[in-house]
Amino acid sequence: PIGLTITSPQARLTSPVDQSSQAPVSVKTSATITATVDYDSGAAADFSLDARTTITLDAASQTCATVLHRTVSMMDNATCSEITVLVAVPWYGLAQNLTLPVVYLKQLYVYATP
Repeated sequence: PIGLTITSPQARLTSPVDQSSQAPVSVKTSATITATVDYDSGAAADFSLDARTTITLDAASQTCATVLHRTVSMMDNATCSEITVLVAVPWYGLAQNLTLPVVYLKQLYVYATP
């Protein structure tokens, strides 16, 4: 293996109790992490559910989110500005981090026109 690629379909997260999680903004409160091992042959293999893969959070992120299997979920009382996901495949000596920004709704303006 020559590398480890970490991805998430969510570009940002928010707390489940934050108004930005509601329509029409609808920011997600959880993200599924994908870990792909890259080989020098050009091949790649999904290691997301492989028993040799660990997916954890850094210490600061643990106060705002949890990880179950490969899903990162925000806590209700989250106040972090970002979540750092730590992914490793020690079997191959590979490790990579993924940082997801956390957003909170500050203001929402609604205008009505006749």
